[in-house]
Amino acid sequence: MKIYKRLCPNGYAAIKLNKLRIGSLSYYRKIEDQNRQDKSEGFPTILMRSPPEGRTVSAAEFNHYAKVAGLPFKINNDKINLNFKGSGVMRLESEINFLVFCTTFIDGNGSESLKDSAHLGEHLIKITDPQKFKDLIALKLLDCFRDDSIKLKGSFDSVSSAMDYVRYQKKEEIDDNGSILRSINASFDISHAFIKPTSYCHESEYRFIWLPFDNSSGTACQLPFGFKFIDIEVPGIWSTLEDFEIN
Repeated sequence: MKIYKRLCPNGYAAIKLNKLRIGSLSYYRKIEDQNRQDKSEGFPTILMRSPPEGRTVSAAEFNHYAKVAGLPFKINNDKINLNFKGSGVMRLESEINFLVFCTTFIDGNGSESLKDSAHLGEHLIKITDPQKFKDLIALKLLDCFRDDSIKLKGSFDSVSSAMDYVRYQKKEEIDDNGSILRSINASFDISHAFIKPTSYCHESEYRFIWLPFDNSSGTACQLPFGFKFIDIEVPGIWSTLEDFEIN
């Protein structure tokens, strides 16, 4: 397998100076550049459904759902309920956020996926050592978390990271079918970070992700709500990269 990254002129000029932008999943969901907009990817949507006779959801029950979805709000007054007066559904889109770097992979000698990704940038680099690339960025991000370049709420002592092929499938939905799902929890299922809709399958994406992690509790630490990206300088990053041109 070979891994490549498309870059625009500004991005290429920056990386030649060991500088690169690491964006968040939230940023790439909402970015105006239609070539990179991925609104329907990532973690499952939770459907809070009401039957025809209606339904009452307590503050505690709603807050349980909101926590699982990574939402930045909750109901603080236990006396407040959500009352559905008939059939309907409330969709809770996940706001779980993490840092991501998207690339293109090729198996064998074919270059079709590189040509298909030409709209993402005119410059092309090859990531020759993906593991070291991921680890160098993780160390730099840990410095950024420690010096409050990215202000976190919660405890962390490391940066967890992963890399894998993106799986192209329909975004998962969790439907409670009108009764509270007490079995769902706020654990971070890393596999959801590598899911995109089937309409993107031509991109042959390979993805790197990073998130702050607390080893003592075994939990991930959420990025600030609405966090977009960080520009970092990673000395030695070119020990994992080389320029590449399609013949």
